[in-house]
This record gives sequence, structure tokens and C-alpha cells, in this order.
Amino acid sequence: MEGPELRRNSKRRSKLKFSSFTSYFRSSKTGNDLISSPTNFEKMDLFPDNISPVVDIQECPFDVTGYGMLIMKDKFKLKKPMKRKNVLVFMFERIIIITAEEQPDTYYYLGSIKMCDLGMSTSPKMNRILLNDFNKNKHRQSHLNIEYNLKTKDEDIAHKWRYAIQKCLWKELLTARGATSILSTTVKILKEI
Repeated sequence: MEGPELRRNSKRRSKLKFSSFTSYFRSSKTGNDLISSPTNFEKMDLFPDNISPVVDIQECPFDVTGYGMLIMKDKFKLKKPMKRKNVLVFMFERIIIITAEEQPDTYYYLGSIKMCDLGMSTSPKMNRILLNDFNKNKHRQSHLNIEYNLKTKDEDIAHKWRYAIQKCLWKELLTARGATSILSTTVKILKEI
């Protein structure tokens, strides 16, 4: 391979690298299956051989390895709480991290929301995702909610993110229910003793 053929293959590979992160979940075109249990996860080939799932986020106040596997990442325009900032958002199994990409492959921490504290609001515009952090809102002095307004140019990306977030929230709910039932069973056993 030489010249144009080599460049075309290189472009295809780089497109595959970036798109592989957003293809974690397969969803229907109609969106009718959005509210379903997390047992319907359909994992795709997330990391081709030449991609490392390790993410190095500068100035991050915690270790990201404790929050599960990287599910996807995409570029968004953050409209709130900061004014119109281009960000790269990472979704792990138990946290969403918002970063700024100052240089290629160098990400700086801007904020995060744990899945157990996450709320997703509806938006009349299909290319927007509205995320609320209930834990931070609960401990604020003011009555203004912390809401991240993420905008993308592609409605399909927003749809995939909504779908993946709903799946993760269902998983959190089922995990919490399982922990509650185990706790109540343990309490019953202890009362009998």
C-alpha cells in the first residue's frame, strides 16, 4: 500500500477508534426499548486491539479505576454551568466525568456525577442531554440546581448516551434493591437469634 490507499486506511482506523467508544450499546431506531431492565445489555467489541481503555485525567481528585469499565466517550458542548465550553465526557459504569481536552490525549477534570447521584431530565431538543447531580444539589446553600446541559451536533450520539445512562441507572436501582433485600433478610435472621 502506498500514497492515497495508505491514507484512506489510516483514516478508517482512526474513525474506528473514535466510534468504538460510542458503540457499547446497540439500540433500536424507534427508541421503544429505552425503558427496559439492564439485563438486556448488549456489549459490543469495545476496545479494538490497538486501543487502551486506560484514561489519564489530569487534576482528577479521585482514581477513576474504582468506577468500573469505560463505556463510552464523546465530545459535547457544555452550555451549563459553564458558558459554551467544548468538553469530552467519559462514561464509566459508576460515574460520568466531564473533562476539557487542552491538548490531544490530555484531559483536564472539570466535574463528575456518580451514577447513584445522577438524574437525567428531558429536553425538547433531541441533541441535548440534561444531567442533574442530586447529591451536590442537596448540600448547596442556594436553591439553584447543578445541571449539566450537554449539546451534541448528532442526535444519534445523544440517543446512545440517553440509552446508556438509563441502562446504568436501572443497574444502580437493581443493585440498591438487591442490597436492601439482603439487608432486610439479615435483619430478620438477627431478630430470630
